[in-house]
Amino acid sequence: MSTDNGAEAHVRTKSLIEVAHSLVNPRGKGIYATDEDPSEIQARLIAALGEAGKNISWTEAQAVERRKRWRECLYETMPTEYISGVILYPETLHDFKLAPVLANRGIVPGVRANGEEYPIPASPLEPATDGLDNLLPRMTKAFDDGARFAKFRTGFMCTSLATGGLATQLAIDTQSETLARFASIAQRAGLVPIVEPDVDFSGDADLSRSAEVHEKVISAIFARCVAHGVLIEGALIKPSFPQPGLKHPSRQSTSAVDIGLATVKALSHALPVALPGVLFLSGMYT
Repeated sequence: MSTDNGAEAHVRTKSLIEVAHSLVNPRGKGIYATDEDPSEIQARLIAALGEAGKNISWTEAQAVERRKRWRECLYETMPTEYISGVILYPETLHDFKLAPVLANRGIVPGVRANGEEYPIPASPLEPATDGLDNLLPRMTKAFDDGARFAKFRTGFMCTSLATGGLATQLAIDTQSETLARFASIAQRAGLVPIVEPDVDFSGDADLSRSAEVHEKVISAIFARCVAHGVLIEGALIKPSFPQPGLKHPSRQSTSAVDIGLATVKALSHALPVALPGVLFLSGMYT
């Protein structure tokens, strides 16, 4: 490796670590997700008009301009004391060029990197996730347009052993490999990777089974990250909370304290000590 490449790698490493720490420090700040796709934002803007929205017919140019202004107003006014970073949809980052609005207010801009889910052929009840195709040029462009982190979500099913024992090892291996490849590529482009293993809670798993699946999934992800040479000190994780599934009778009687203890136990068993911090999905326990 040449001296210039070594110096460049050192600067990138230093930047990744600094950005990762800035996203989780000081404690009490978190990341705000604004990565809804354009059709979802369009539906919300129309719904906000009430009855009048039923007769609205915007041109494509008008719809784009409304989405841009809505995002811009949000980023100009959101409170900064509790927000360390914001996840942008690619349109917002690349077409609207709004990353500087956030950066100028001390908020780290990021981008959603994952694509859509599709069934694993050998286990069609479980998802795999698109998004690795052309990922390096996409992440390089994201960095050039102002993003400093990227988030990649993958889903995992979770059921009791009596109803199939999902997640299967195949699904865990498939999605963990995807997240590790994403993390490695994102760091190569200069972006802090946030791996997001989102464990499903619609099934019949109890709290113990959910915690077991979380621990297995997170352990597998970081094992693959190490294999891919990911800088753990410059990465983050955004997991779901272990919790009983919607079909399990203990869901209504399980307390927030139970959830918290199960979460801490699973994470303490599975996370590498070098990881700067953990970000959580919001609204996952009701």
